Amino acid sequence: MLKDRVYLLQCTGSSLFLLFSGYFLGVLVGLLTGIACGYNKKVEYWVAPFLKLPWGDSQYNLDSDCHGSRHLFIFEEVFFIIALGVWFSVTLSTITGIHNIDKAYYEAAKTLGAKERDLVLRIAIPSALPSIFQGLVQAMSSACMALMIAGDDWCGVGTRLVHHPGRRVGQSMGRCMVQLF
Repeated sequence: MLKDRVYLLQCTGSSLFLLFSGYFLGVLVGLLTGIACGYNKKVEYWVAPFLKLPWGDSQYNLDSDCHGSRHLFIFEEVFFIIALGVWFSVTLSTITGIHNIDKAYYEAAKTLGAKERDLVLRIAIPSALPSIFQGLVQAMSSACMALMIAGDDWCGVGTRLVHHPGRRVGQSMGRCMVQLF
């Protein structure tokens, strides 16, 4: 394990970069989409059909799509699958949180002179935070699962690459440590 530490650190760093870059992009786009859909019925009308598609299980399709393929765009494919799964979870939880806000809060704020921007920033988003955080946790689970499934067929560098039959890495203890990721 000691002689392979540079390789293991490289694999771990690459996987963490892929995980968090896809996660944060999915969170950003998911929050924007969820707030727009939850607060504006016209936007929701056009986005809702896309939410009915089976995006939540997209990480399972990666295994069959990438099996045996050894091309250069695997990083972008895995990045897209992670971001898509995160987007789906965060968007749905944000829409649900905003829809569950009592309309009396909006009416009271309008009576007190709040503008539309204030309604979104000071009522809709803070009131929807419990649902949004639940979606963030679900999204991280989805992202980790997609990364582990993608790691089985990954051509580049990743934590699951150490199990590739063409590459022998360290002792069995090193393999067990990497499997924990």
